[in-house]
Amino acid sequence: MINLPGDVYSFSEDYEIWAPANIIYNSIPNTLRIYSEVLNAGTAPLLVHGEKGHRFIRNIQFDRDYNHALIVSMPGTSSCVHVLDGEKLELSPAESPLINWVAPYSHIQQIETDVTPSHPPEIIFGQEPPHIWCYYYQKMSLAQQRHDWDQVIALGEEAIRADLEPNDRVEWMPLIEAYAYSGNFEKAENIIMKLYGIPYLRENLCMYSIKQKENPGLNLPGEGLDFLTDRLCNSQWRSASP
Repeated sequence: MINLPGDVYSFSEDYEIWAPANIIYNSIPNTLRIYSEVLNAGTAPLLVHGEKGHRFIRNIQFDRDYNHALIVSMPGTSSCVHVLDGEKLELSPAESPLINWVAPYSHIQQIETDVTPSHPPEIIFGQEPPHIWCYYYQKMSLAQQRHDWDQVIALGEEAIRADLEPNDRVEWMPLIEAYAYSGNFEKAENIIMKLYGIPYLRENLCMYSIKQKENPGLNLPGEGLDFLTDRLCNSQWRSASP
């Protein structure tokens, strides 16, 4: 289920999502591996209640199971594409109330992180776009899911050397986490300073940090978790320029 900036473009039919997704990620011709549904006020309750349904369109049939949803969102035109993890929500202040409601039902574990990345066929999707901030952010986000903190740091520092940074400041989080879990608290602190002055973002990330501490099964470095909780939840946040 995909959310795009509503003032730019939105999906009307599910095949606008599953057709290109299968071209990219499904190597078996004439089959569907990925199913989809448009995301709006009418379909969100199906997601929240874990409904199941059958779809028949143009002689193509498939079943939907909303318990296996993955939500992908582009909060605004200045944001990157965010793949949401319902267990650790890093939500942009630009997200709509709808996304805030359904985000906990996104199951990022369905993404296969240990396979060779798929390359969209150029004849359909065009040439690869320039490597701007979003190129690095989305690779950092994937490495973050793997807990490959060295890779996150390498990508983040390459982006910084190229004088790139996000317009949507929640996109600093993979690098903040990577520094914290690698014990480089000074560099993590320097980037956390960029988040000061955004109360909604602070509260969201604070709650996420506390939830992480309460889940020992994640096997995250305790010292890094303590640092993040202290910095993200401290009520004495100072005012700082972005």
